[in-house]
Amino acid sequence: MTIRPLVGVSWIPDPRFRATVEPVLDRVEAVEHTLDHGFGPAELPPSTRHVLAVYGDSGRLFGHGVEASPFSADRAATFDRYLEGLARHRPQLVDYSDHVGYSTGGAFTSGAPLPSPEVAEQADVVVERLTRLRSVLGVAVGLENLALAFSRRQALAQGPFVHGILARTDGFLHLDLHNLWCQLQNFGLAPETLLATWPLGRVGRIHVSGGSDRDGVRRDTHDEGVPEAVWELLASVLPRTPGCRVVVLEQMPFALDTAAQQQRFRDDLARLHAVRDAVTTSVAAPREQVPPAPPRVGTPSTLRALQRAVLDVLDRFDGADAVGALQDHPDAVPYAAWVDDLEPRMLRVGHELVHRWGVRDPHGGEPVAPPTIGG
Repeated sequence: MTIRPLVGVSWIPDPRFRATVEPVLDRVEAVEHTLDHGFGPAELPPSTRHVLAVYGDSGRLFGHGVEASPFSADRAATFDRYLEGLARHRPQLVDYSDHVGYSTGGAFTSGAPLPSPEVAEQADVVVERLTRLRSVLGVAVGLENLALAFSRRQALAQGPFVHGILARTDGFLHLDLHNLWCQLQNFGLAPETLLATWPLGRVGRIHVSGGSDRDGVRRDTHDEGVPEAVWELLASVLPRTPGCRVVVLEQMPFALDTAAQQQRFRDDLARLHAVRDAVTTSVAAPREQVPPAPPRVGTPSTLRALQRAVLDVLDRFDGADAVGALQDHPDAVPYAAWVDDLEPRMLRVGHELVHRWGVRDPHGGEPVAPPTIGG
């Protein structure tokens, strides 16, 4: 059965965002809420609480996470605290999604998600964390594809790896089309080649957004309008995702300062309606075979050590220096094939992300919790 997806926005508790969306609020059929905003140090403003109540009561509120970091093998206590926050702030959600990639480990309590090896011990960590998230929230849990890949091979391997995890957790795919386009641009891939690696029959949510080009790399910065190529992707993908419940427009509030920027957002929202409305029929979701299980290279302990090593190296080096430092790092030895695959230009992006978004534990590293899965 085909579901006609709702048209929504990623709601941000910021005056600039509110000023942008209020004139067209009647066109917002659904809201995506980043749950981290609800249990952070800053209390949600009354206007946001009202929006969450209205859309939650009508079954049109979708949850999103930023700092759960389900791929992180380290800092188990940080994830436990995140679950405690979710238990306190749990609005009426349709479902919840989080990001592919890990962002905590070693000295870092949060940050931008980074790629991790496609190995069985990583899949086990993600399955455990998604299972716990679902237990706390009581709704379906999905994963959003990552814009960043450290190599072309990784870009092509991410979809099958995530597919296997979602099959084990009965989860859904949150397909971010600008993230997908970043990989198309950065690695010279054809759209159909990359789309073929993802389980479109599992898509429950779609993101559209803009970004920027920096030093020859397309970045998922959410600070521009939606590119024409992303609109083309949406028109191509929607008919093949009959299970998609909502299509969400994203924009960072710092890019909504001017009247022109705010009008561009409203124009993108209107176009999102037009593209959605143009999809009058949908083909049946393809019967997608679950990929073979990934290889088991190490244990949760060796994966934890690798993730710490990558964060430490990217904190201190970038480019070819970062590649060399990881090749020489003893904790990377079990994952030598993955390390040898890394591209210096993409590690420059990783270095920048760690420096811009990485948050250090002011009390130093936490004790390493005993593994909860496997060896």
